[in-house]
Amino acid sequence: MYYPGHGFRWLPSALAAVMLAACGAPASAPAPTAAPAATTAPAAAKPTTAPTAAGASSGTFDGTLLFGAPISLTGSTAKEGALTRDGYDLWRDTYNKAGGINVGGKHYKIETKYYDDASNAQQSATLADKLINEDKVNFLLGPYGTAPTLQVSTVAEKNKMPMIEGNGAAESIFSQGYKYTFGVLSPAQNYLRGVIDLVLTLDPKPASVAVLTADDPFSVEVADAAQKYAEQKGLQVVYSQKYPNAAEGLAGGLLAEVSECVDRSAGAANRSQGQESRSASE
Repeated sequence: MYYPGHGFRWLPSALAAVMLAACGAPASAPAPTAAPAATTAPAAAKPTTAPTAAGASSGTFDGTLLFGAPISLTGSTAKEGALTRDGYDLWRDTYNKAGGINVGGKHYKIETKYYDDASNAQQSATLADKLINEDKVNFLLGPYGTAPTLQVSTVAEKNKMPMIEGNGAAESIFSQGYKYTFGVLSPAQNYLRGVIDLVLTLDPKPASVAVLTADDPFSVEVADAAQKYAEQKGLQVVYSQKYPNAAEGLAGGLLAEVSECVDRSAGAANRSQGQESRSASE
């Protein structure tokens, strides 16, 4: 269960707010500098682009702010990672065209640097450490997904490096007591509340719900919260099942199983209504 690109509409204002706070931090916080020269990376962790402030920019700048992110540009979440990168690039170009980031009356050009984490959470953490300690970024941007974001949040906290992220929503990311990870998206527990509220406006109103989820921390958190909320709203949960994350070829069998379960539930409900009708007539 995934939601590509969520959270980006809030990213510009959230980034600006976080940076204003961070730039007013003690001297130990990274200061705005000119972009560092790209370092030679290991073969498995080559930067996807050199530090760049692509797109036309207006006026002159007082300096640069370098943002870095490990992003899944290959592997199982490559599509979502590419959308994440595109969102960051859109924010960067839009702000640079408008004069950059205003901090205390000075304008800073945004530059970005990415590494491909190959959809591997441990690699995300390794590359985040490289961005901080070798590439000397001023801020981190989050990777795609809950597991990588959770790993990178630990690196950010250890190095006192602010990370702004919009692609990891699980409660596990935000229950560590960390001070340097800033989420700009809805919590996973709230993801499907609107869907349940919407279906309950239908006529006829549904009476039951089936819950299917991939067996990974984010998806399970979303599904568990949706099931609990559905029950609070009076829906009967007639089916709840997890399947292995990234498993293939399951759709047909799962849908048939769900359909059979729902049919049994509907049959039982009809029989119960029939018995009540007979009792009333007698």
